[in-house]
Amino acid sequence: MSFLAVIGVDNNSGLLHTVIVDDKTFSVVGDYGFVSEDAISSRLRMGGDLIPLNFNIDRSGKLLQDCGSFGRFSKRGSAIVIAEIKSRGGRTLGYRLLSCATKLCANLKLEEILQREQSMPKGEHFLQNGIIRNGTVNCYPMRPFPVMTVEMGSRKPAAKPQEPVQKAHKQSKPVEKKSPKEKLPFTKEQMEEIKKCKERGGDVSVIYDPELSPSQMRILWIAKSKGCCAEAFANPQLSTDAMKFYADRLYDQQTVADCSELLAHPELGVDELSELYACVCQGIPYSDMIGMSAIDIDVKRTMASQEYWGIPDAFDKKASDPLVDERALHAARRVRGV
Repeated sequence: MSFLAVIGVDNNSGLLHTVIVDDKTFSVVGDYGFVSEDAISSRLRMGGDLIPLNFNIDRSGKLLQDCGSFGRFSKRGSAIVIAEIKSRGGRTLGYRLLSCATKLCANLKLEEILQREQSMPKGEHFLQNGIIRNGTVNCYPMRPFPVMTVEMGSRKPAAKPQEPVQKAHKQSKPVEKKSPKEKLPFTKEQMEEIKKCKERGGDVSVIYDPELSPSQMRILWIAKSKGCCAEAFANPQLSTDAMKFYADRLYDQQTVADCSELLAHPELGVDELSELYACVCQGIPYSDMIGMSAIDIDVKRTMASQEYWGIPDAFDKKASDPLVDERALHAARRVRGV
């Protein structure tokens, strides 16, 4: 499946410049050139592998500019949102944009988009199919942007359950289960933390583990009482400093999901966690950075950030080669007798 996007209009002939955008790589994979509305409508009504990206068609085949008027295209250089870049947990990290001038695609952060919008002449807009309002990028009603998910940590496939081996059952006496307290009894200090948690109306379940130290218990129940997702880092193997690090940051399930691989490595120190968490915030894959020093992570993250979020040349060019576009337009006019 691919998207069909309109990236320009010839006001004299009414022909529309259309390109094909792959729905997996979110890059331009084809250029239809300048075609008529009827040609676009006929191609889409055939069904198959094309979906309109920044327009629609009704039952009669008429083109609908329901997610941004084509009049929003600017000679200063417009862009089309082809995907909203989200983390695994669902946080919006930025946007994948298609330059209408160069037909190149690039990832831009929100602040970069806002700066480009502010630089546009009065009455003109940077985004053709997005509304910038109150410092945010919004889609048109009922026309959500496609989503491009950034896998910041590795996702290992779950192991397939093995078939149970059938064995002859032997009769034996039922084994009496011992309570957790009998296996690993709480110390006096641990019981004091549990008591304090109960007295302040805290969630005791998050600290009811004899393997947690009293200091760890205190960090967990206080963090939980402040609305933190403390259960995500209720791991006795974590240092108290690491727990404090997570207690300051894990306040929603989206962030917990994005930090899932960090949580799976309790050996990480705070310095390394700080650098890796910066990767999480910037949408940079960090799996291959785990195990590196904080300094090395910082260097690699900086390089990766410049590559993934660097200022794109695609949007620094105000117009593509005028001769190329002019020749393409003249050719389209000759074919259609315009």
